[in-house]
This record gives sequence, structure tokens and C-alpha cells, in this order.
Amino acid sequence: MVISNFWGGSVGLSSNRPGWMMPTAGDLTIAPAALTPDKFLSWPRAEQVNYINLHGGGPLEIGTPPNGMSVSLADKPTVLLQLPNTPGSAVPGQEFTVSHPARDATPLELATSPSLLDPAVFLAWKREDQVTYLQGKPSPLALGGQNGQPKIFASAVPDVQAGAGVIQRTSGDDQPIPYYHLNGSAAGSPSSIVAASAEALFPSLNGGSTILPVEERPALFDTPPSALGTDAAKRDFVEDFNSWHSAYQLEYIKTHGTNGVISIAGQDGKALLTAFISETKLNKVYILQSLDKNAIATMSKADQVRIPTLQGGAALIEALQLSADVAAQLVKVDALIRLVSVLRPDKVNGTTNKQPSQLMPAADQKPFLDQLELLKKQIGNSGLIAGVDVETKIKDLKDRYDRAFAFFDVKKAAQETAYMNNSDRPDGYTPSDPITIFKDVVSLNGDISGIENGYKIFIAQERRVAELALRRDEVSSITGAKFDVPYLVATLQAMYNLELEAHVVIETEEINQQNALLKTYAAMQDIVNQTLQKFAKADEGGKYVLGIANIDDYKFLTNPERKWDAATNKWIEGPDNFTNAILISMFEDMLGKGQKHPLEKLRSISRPLSDIFDNPPLFVDPQGNTHYTGQDYDLKRLTHPQWSTIGTRLSETVTLINQNSQIKMNDINSLDKQRNRHFELSNNALAKMNEILQNIGRA
Repeated sequence: MVISNFWGGSVGLSSNRPGWMMPTAGDLTIAPAALTPDKFLSWPRAEQVNYINLHGGGPLEIGTPPNGMSVSLADKPTVLLQLPNTPGSAVPGQEFTVSHPARDATPLELATSPSLLDPAVFLAWKREDQVTYLQGKPSPLALGGQNGQPKIFASAVPDVQAGAGVIQRTSGDDQPIPYYHLNGSAAGSPSSIVAASAEALFPSLNGGSTILPVEERPALFDTPPSALGTDAAKRDFVEDFNSWHSAYQLEYIKTHGTNGVISIAGQDGKALLTAFISETKLNKVYILQSLDKNAIATMSKADQVRIPTLQGGAALIEALQLSADVAAQLVKVDALIRLVSVLRPDKVNGTTNKQPSQLMPAADQKPFLDQLELLKKQIGNSGLIAGVDVETKIKDLKDRYDRAFAFFDVKKAAQETAYMNNSDRPDGYTPSDPITIFKDVVSLNGDISGIENGYKIFIAQERRVAELALRRDEVSSITGAKFDVPYLVATLQAMYNLELEAHVVIETEEINQQNALLKTYAAMQDIVNQTLQKFAKADEGGKYVLGIANIDDYKFLTNPERKWDAATNKWIEGPDNFTNAILISMFEDMLGKGQKHPLEKLRSISRPLSDIFDNPPLFVDPQGNTHYTGQDYDLKRLTHPQWSTIGTRLSETVTLINQNSQIKMNDINSLDKQRNRHFELSNNALAKMNEILQNIGRA
């Protein structure tokens, strides 16, 4: 931005653009005809003045026609503005310029000492008043620096002008892309100067030195709270006060309030109006009776802490179910942190099983712990806490952790050899045949790779959720001119979208895992139904083993393709196939009572176990492992009603599992709607900002 008063119809030159270059000692000795206009224009104004004085005081012809130009010192001085060499330094450094509609300086302002003069006030004056103020004072003159004001340096120096018709070059001619020099960047104006310039253009209404027109004050503005006698008068005033411009509310509180607060109570002592000025945003007014949880959440900790001390504050806190007991909420978070971090005993034995470590891997615990630490930080930065909301966040995190751990803490099915005395064999009784039985089955074919893959998906998405939460906290905590508002809105909206997308993936994977479990139950139901089909109506009192008609139980469990050759009186062996044995083991009362499927565990679902095998005597070794010994490990012969009962129990459990499907689908639809809502809000905000900028541009 450039301040320019173009006296005498000439063009005021300004090299004070981002990327200006300091001339070397050799540059200052170059003859004007040999000096290019580009190089001259790249120097700071002070060095331009210095060069002209070194070469006779001008006017000078810089360069050669037709690309040369004439420069000279103007009759009237200009104002050179500089930043401190370093923050707070007493040494001037980089030059800068500001443009705005200039106003006259008041006599009181002109009499203000430099250290107390707000730079924003100085920058708002006309050039003549700035020069008048600087005359007779040290040069360069330090302005501001008190009460948090930015410090700048100002000097009255000869202006440099060029002959008519010479167009001032801009940074776009020979500088990098303009957005490399945004305000707040290394090459742009610092945020303090930008803020000062904005304040000069659009002064903040502070209820004191800058106010709205006095003649437009509300009718009841001069009525102090003490003059309101009846409850009716008080209610009328409160209704009127709530409709005022916030600047008049601020001015009223400063005029009639005490310590930045006004309180009006009814005859019953209940607060009708409590309005107070923010401790941290000195021009912000809060009306206690209008606050809700969302509004309080945006307040600073200092303002939140103040609420319980105000008239009506305790009642508001109770109504909104808030608490000032931050320590109690931190205890709840710490309890879950200990749960996630606690050592869990190794419950797995044997060399063939998956061996989960005593802890979930540290890298997999980290996303949960990161989110809990972030929650602790957010609670610690608050003066009032919504305990219900904190508990909801804790529960959501615990539920996701419990789900991940349930899918982590799964072991492979163990297998052992048992023997059966199969009376259904065509050759009659022979020495007992060995069969393989299985324990801790939780899936079709005993394969847990699908469950392990589910665990990986849960952890990967949880990392994504944690990273986005931490990044969002980082972005919202950044101070200074790092993001413009549209970019900040778009960034936060994208982060919310990605986080909700991760939750959708998690919930979808749980549905996939549920479908896999239902597929296992369906396979068992199919076998039971095939068994029921063996019974004719006249034979419903008979007994049949579980399985397909016309196939003996040994073949059913071990080798369905095995055939008896009557000619040789021998078996023709087929490939081993333990699919049926694995499936039945999952639902057999002795073999299936150990490990639960993760979803059965999480939802407290009791698997419908049945006595399907003639279980032989048990042997427990010194390590606590159970072994089956002896002969006669045959499939039981059950009646039609008995098999019907088993089928009914399976169907009831499937119905119970399926009930959660609709719940999960509703959760996913809700998350998708939230994503769409975030997108709409972001687009609306960006569109509104664009509209405001267009209106400003047209004004």
C-alpha cells in the first residue's frame, strides 16, 4: 500500500514495495546516465534522496532516452515510515507505506507526545499534518510502543518526484508472484501495522473515545438501572436493551455499570439482565441471559470463570448442566488413559496360536492416547465444563478402543485329535477312527484373517481421526497472520469432512465384520435344516445325527469324499476336509465355550451352544489345558424336536445380531448428513465473504 500526495501534478515515486534492494557504495557512485531506472526505483526512498544529493541535488536524468527518466526533490517534504530493525528495537529498519482516506489532525492529537501517540492515529492524518508534527523533533522519530501499541519510526524527508508521464513501476513487473508478499510474511507488512491501518480506516467502537452518534442513542440510554422502579419498567428496559446496537450496549455499561457489569433483578431477586464486558475482548458485550453452551464454548477461559460470580450465573450454569469443577473432568479422562495403557495378562498359550503381546502395540495405542491428551488440554483451557459432553466424548473413545482391542485380542482356533466309534460304517465296528476337533473357533473355516484385517482398518482410521484432531487444534491455535479467513474456513471444513469420513469407514467395517459373522451362523443353520429334512412325519420320534442324509458322521466331519469299496472291503480315501468339523466345534457346548467372536463380546451376545458330540472324559494337564481322551467321540443322535430347538436358538441369535444392522446404518447416514452440513456451512460462509468483498469493491 502506498501513501501519495501528488503535489504540483507530479508522480510521487515509491520504492517501498516488498523486495526493495539496498544500494551498495559502488551503486551510489554510478553516473546518472549509466544508472538504469529499474535499479533506482528498487532502492528505499532515503537512498534515492541520498543519491540525488550526492549528484548535485538534481534534477537528474536517470538512464538514456527513450527509456530514461528525470528525477528531482520535491518542494515539499514527504514522510518516511520505517519499522523497528527488530521487534521493540530503537533502530529503524524496513520502510513501509500505507494508503487510506486522510483526515485532519486535532489540536489535542498534535500535542500528544510521540511515545503516547497511537501509530494508527498518526497514519490516519493528512500528509501536511504528519509533516507539521515531525518538524522540530528528532529524526527519525519513534512513535507508540506503549500499552501494547506497535512502534514505528517517522521522518520528514524530501520527496522524490519524476517528470509527468512516467508511470510508477509496481512489484508485479519484476517481483515474484504477489501472494509471496502477503501481509504477515517476511516480505510483507507485519500484522501490527496492518491492524493499525485497519484501525485507522475502520476505528473500533470502544464505548469511550470512539462511539456511535450521540444523537442516535436509544431513548432509554440515559436511564441508569437504579432508576428502574417497577418490574414492568425493568422488563421493558431489558427488552429495549437487547435490541440496541452492541456499541450502544458497550457504551451504556461503561457509563452506568460497575467493573464492566450491569445487573437488573426483579422484586423476587431473580436476574432479569446481566450484561458484562469481556475480559479479553474489550469491545465485546455478553448478555448472560442469552448465553447457551455453544456461546459459552467460544468464550475465553477468563470470561467463563467470571460467569459463576455474576448475578444469575449460578442458575445459568445449573440450567445448562455446566460445572466449574475442571479437576473432576480431568480425573475421568485420566482413568481412561490408564485403561488404555494398563498391562493386560497374556491369556494365550501354545505355539500354534496367535500371540498378542501384553499390550496393544504402542503405535496402535497412540491415536487413542493422543486424543485423550488433547481432550485434557481442551478441558484445562476451559473455565466451565459440560460434564455430559465430556462423558460422551470419553465414552465414544472408550467404545472405539474396546472395539479395536476386541479385534486385536483374537487367537487362532486350536485343534486336537479325538476318536470316534462310528457304528454307521458299512463294515461295522472297527478300531476307533481319529478325527480332528477344534476349540476357540470364531469364523467360517477357522480363518481369522478377516478379523485381523478389520483390526488394521480400525487402527488406520483411528490414526486418521487423531491426526486430523491434532491438526485442527494446531490450526485454531495459530496466532498471527498465517491464514486468511476463507482459507481457514475451507481448511477446517476439509478436516471435519475427512474426520467424519474416517468414522464412516470404521462403522462400515463393523457392518462388514457383522455380515461375516452372520454368514458363519447361516452355515450352521443350513446344516441343522438339512438334518431336520431327514425326518419323515412318521419318523419324528426317531433320532438322527447332525448332517446330510446318507452320509456317515465320520465322513461328514473329516472326509466327505471317502467311499467304501465293497469289492475290496476297503475305504477309498478322498482329501481331508475339516469345514464341517470346524463349524460344528464353534457351536458345540464343550468346544465353543472358550473364545467369543469380537462382536459377540462387544454386544454381550451369548452364542447358542448345543450338546452335539458324545463328549468323552476330559483330562486337564498341569498348564490348565483341556484334552479329550478315550473312545466314542461320536455325533449325538437327537430327535426332531431337539434339532428344532437348536435351529430356533440359532435363528433368535441371528435376529439379535441383525438388530444392530439398522442402528449402524442410521449412524452412517447421520455421519454423511453431518459431512454435507459442514460442506454447506463452509460454502455459505465463503459465499457471504465474497459478497462482502464485492460490496466493498463497489463502494
